[in-house]
Amino acid sequence: MADPITVISAVTTVGKILKSINDYQSHARKIPKTLRQIQAELPVLLDALKQTQNAINNGYIRVEAKDALSLAILGFQDQITDLDAIIKRILPLESDSWATRSKKGILCLLEDDNVTQIRANLQSHIQVLTYHAVATSSTIRSPQGIFAPHKTLI
Repeated sequence: MADPITVISAVTTVGKILKSINDYQSHARKIPKTLRQIQAELPVLLDALKQTQNAINNGYIRVEAKDALSLAILGFQDQITDLDAIIKRILPLESDSWATRSKKGILCLLEDDNVTQIRANLQSHIQVLTYHAVATSSTIRSPQGIFAPHKTLI
C-alpha cells in the first residue's frame, strides 16, 4: 500500500524534474515537444496524486479501492523516478562543456521514445486516480437537499 512517504517522494521528484526542465528552458531556445507536454501536465498530475492520497488518509476510500489506488500511486512514483533519471542524463546543465552538451543533445533524441512511453504510463496511472476522484466526489460532495423528501403543501 502506498504510504505518505511515497507521495512526498513523488512530489519532491516532480519538483526536481520541473526545475530541471525550467532551468534548461531558461538558457535554451526550445525544449523538445515531449518535455514541453510533460512540463505542462506534471503539476496537474501531481495534484490528482495529492488529492487521492488525502482521500486515502482521511478514510474516504473503501479498502478494495484503496489497494488499487495505492498500486496506481506506486506506479506513478516508479515512472517519475524513471523520468528523473532520463532527465538527468539528457538535459545539459549551463556549466556543461560544448562536447557534453552535444552528447546530451543526441541522447535527448535517442531517449524521446522512452520519455513518450513514460508519459503514456503516467497518464494511465492518473486516469485511474482521476476517474476514482470524479466518481467519489459526486457522492462525497453531493448538494444538500437534492434527495430530501418532498413536502406537500396543504
